Amino acid sequence: MHKKYIRKKLNILLIGRGTISVNCLGILKNQKHLPNLIICDSHDDGVDTWNESLYKQSIKLGYKEGVNLFRQTKVNDPHFINRLKKNNRSIDIIFSVQPRAIFKRGFIGLAKENVFKNKILKIIILIMHCFLHIIMKK
Repeated sequence: MHKKYIRKKLNILLIGRGTISVNCLGILKNQKHLPNLIICDSHDDGVDTWNESLYKQSIKLGYKEGVNLFRQTKVNDPHFINRLKKNNRSIDIIFSVQPRAIFKRGFIGLAKENVFKNKILKIIILIMHCFLHIIMKK
């Protein structure tokens, strides 16, 4: 007997800045995988210039600053990491799209340890789709 496949919604954290992260957010939206959390650069003031604003696009999609939208460059700060852990569900995957930060163990540890073991195929397909879609837009 075959088990019925149930598609579990991934808990996604998107961190990034600029047009490429806005494009990634759009692709995730189109794929019905909107991130649970978005972390923008602390310098993102919500204004599109030569680079699009991830903060602005997140607000348009209904994200609320301090709830599921954060402007933070120092993502390795233990207080920030604890705030994310306390206020949010566990994270399955972190999409990093051109952030300023270099991630350390504490931030990377927000994602479940077994993500790649159990969901590697889905993740690779989603990443490839995002990459191909961005490349084809040019």
